Amino acid sequence: MNIHRTESASIARELNRINEAISRRAYELYEENGLPSVLDNWIAAEHELVQHPTVELHEEGRDVEVVVGMNDVQPDDIEVHVASHDLLIRARRRLQERLEERINADVVSVVHLTDTIDPDSVNAEFEGGRLRLRLSMTAPTGSNAGILLTEMRGQTTRSDQEEASDDLEGQARDWPQGRRAVSA
Repeated sequence: MNIHRTESASIARELNRINEAISRRAYELYEENGLPSVLDNWIAAEHELVQHPTVELHEEGRDVEVVVGMNDVQPDDIEVHVASHDLLIRARRRLQERLEERINADVVSVVHLTDTIDPDSVNAEFEGGRLRLRLSMTAPTGSNAGILLTEMRGQTTRSDQEEASDDLEGQARDWPQGRRAVSA
C-alpha cells in the first residue's frame, strides 16, 4: 500500500485520464456491438473499467476516519494520493481475460474534505477487504464543515477542465450524479 502526497490538480488529471479511458472503451463497445445508445455503451464501459467501492466516513474533532470496502484487492495494489483537501483512493484489480490480455479494473473513490488535511498524519491499514485511513485536519472541523464524497462517474467534462483542475471541489460540482454530502 502506497501513500503519496500530491496536488489537487494531479488528482483531477487522474480522474480525467480515467474518464478518457471510459470514453475510448465506450466507443469500442459501440463499434463491436453497434448499440445506438451512447449511455448504454458508457455504462457498460464504466462498469468494465471502474469499480466504485463503498466508503464510510467518521469524523471526531480534528480526526477523520475513512473506511473503504475493497474486496478482491491486494494491499500492494492500493494507492492513496493525499492533497490539501482531497484523497484519491485507487487500486488495480484484475477483472477478466479478454483477447489473451488482462483488463485492469480500477477501484476509484475521491473524498473531498472542506478542511485542510495534515499529510503527515495519514496512516492506512488493510484487513479483511477493508482499507482504513486515519488522518487529522490542520484545524478542528466545525459542525458546519461537512465532508463531500465524490465518486468519479463517467460524464464528459468542460473543455476548460485543465484550468479548473486546481479546484477539485469545482469539478465535483460538474459531476452531480457522483457526489453526496455526508454530514459532519
